[in-house]
Amino acid sequence: MGCQLIVTPNIHSEVIRRAVGYGMTVCPGCATATEAFTALDAGAQALKIFPSSAFGPQSIKALKA
Repeated sequence: MGCQLIVTPNIHSEVIRRAVGYGMTVCPGCATATEAFTALDAGAQALKIFPSSAFGPQSIKALKA
């Protein structure tokens, strides 16, 4: 497809699966733990925490736990 990375503003499982199928790295935007796990279950390799100003280091640590 000519690109290796896709960054999206939201979670759309079919977009994530299709992009992964094309060999792309997918980094969808998510604002909740539910969205993060939905994205990871769909195959996302990275997460864009959005809006970042609403989250601090402790929030990221809690999400990783």
